Amino acid sequence: MACWIGLLGSGRSAEDRAVVSFFGIRGLETIYYLAFETGHASFEGTELLWSTAGLTVLISILLHGVTVTPALRALDRRMGRDMESAQLDLTLPRPTA
Repeated sequence: MACWIGLLGSGRSAEDRAVVSFFGIRGLETIYYLAFETGHASFEGTELLWSTAGLTVLISILLHGVTVTPALRALDRRMGRDMESAQLDLTLPRPTA
């Protein structure tokens, strides 16, 4: 939600802001704050905290990986962007030996 609010003045549509907010980098925040706190204070069960954080980040990666393509395609259709036909004419340069 904070990302969505932070993008209010960007000129992006509400749909664009929602996609950026949903697919944002949450795993890095989780790891950073957990590492910071466990480095500055003593906690019982830090192994459980790290395991829970790791599992949550893994589930988030899997969930986002499965949903990102359908979500972005739906957003493109809603916004009237034709991204698929533009990719059909893509020619890759031949590598030089």
